[in-house]
Amino acid sequence: MGRVMRMKRDSLRIVFIVLFLFFVVSLLGVKSVSLIRIQIGGIPIVEIPSDAIIDMKDEASGPRIAELYEMGKLLVFYGEASTPSPFPEEGYRKAREEAFIRIAQYVELRAKVAESKVSVTVSSPLLSRTQSLMKRIISISTDTNFGGAKDILRYRLKRSGELTRYVVVVLFDPEELLSTIKMSKEYLEMEKQARAMGEAGLEFFQQLNAVLEEAFEGM
Repeated sequence: MGRVMRMKRDSLRIVFIVLFLFFVVSLLGVKSVSLIRIQIGGIPIVEIPSDAIIDMKDEASGPRIAELYEMGKLLVFYGEASTPSPFPEEGYRKAREEAFIRIAQYVELRAKVAESKVSVTVSSPLLSRTQSLMKRIISISTDTNFGGAKDILRYRLKRSGELTRYVVVVLFDPEELLSTIKMSKEYLEMEKQARAMGEAGLEFFQQLNAVLEEAFEGM
């Protein structure tokens, strides 16, 4: 019986050693993947694993990226998705949707701050229009066809035993968002009503513009 117990202990010891070695090898395998810095327009955008497969890098956006960076307005959002689909476009589509969820959350927070600032002084005829405008702003930010948000980098990671991971880096242009807001139906109707209210309405409208610019152009 003593021999049997020794054999069991030896077997457990061997299993433990094998598992430990597997863990160490796996850990070393992860650590061996270095990171490389990706720049566009001379501006560092992100660091990605060296084994990443880059499918798209938008060098044409370089001048705008550099311009936004110099103004302190450079905003990029990341989306990641894993899918068993053999078609990369499906993975990138899902990753892009994830990036837009983050964009919408960020813009919604800014919109709520802007709304709280102007709601203190807004008169009742303009209150509902203010709320409608803020809803429109959030709606714009969730639209994956919004021209002020464009993919500047797409890469994927294919590793043994894992689903392919797709990552999209989206450039979000706050000035483009503000421009789109000012062309929206909700904004133009508010401007028309504010002007019809005379000096008080115009004063409010000026305050609204200042708050919008602070909230969105100054992102």
